[in-house]
Amino acid sequence: MIREDFIFFYSLFLLPIFALFRKKKVTWARLILETLLLGYLFYLASLLFSPIYLGLERTELLAYRGDFTISVNLVPFRTIIKQVNLGLGDSRPARQIGGNIVLFIPLGFAAPILFEIFQKFRHFLTLALILPVFIEFTQLLGKLLAIMPRSVDIDDVILNALGLIIGFSFFTLFKRLYPKMVNSASQAHN
Repeated sequence: MIREDFIFFYSLFLLPIFALFRKKKVTWARLILETLLLGYLFYLASLLFSPIYLGLERTELLAYRGDFTISVNLVPFRTIIKQVNLGLGDSRPARQIGGNIVLFIPLGFAAPILFEIFQKFRHFLTLALILPVFIEFTQLLGKLLAIMPRSVDIDDVILNALGLIIGFSFFTLFKRLYPKMVNSASQAHN
């Protein structure tokens, strides 16, 4: 089983190597942002794709982690409405809905800084639509292969895309307020 603590440890090991062995010279602001983004991406992957069960028999998986029946929701807002209706007085639905949004705000903010193509909203919107669909597809594949106990939900795609767009909005505001800082972080060469 690959667990999130292993992925986090691996990212801590990779971050200094990533910083030390860059072939291109970059500004400090960009290097810091790239390093933070790499750590964030490892953390994000650990949340979205772990645990991954490899080398265990299906009976061991069922005993260890429960049922691997496939749960797919393709009806937009079904899960969100259900969680809101059931969650009155309970913080779990707010954490679930809010977490799916907040989790992607950093990527929505950093992607346009590090990759100039995403500074145009139409290109960024493509990322905001494709990335969450890819994540849910990967989780479905993991579920079908019985290596990831995940559910697949169109509402996750909607909430993740919303988080990316909110992050992009923060980037747009930040770029207007601090254009020199954004340009410094965007520069690939000194």
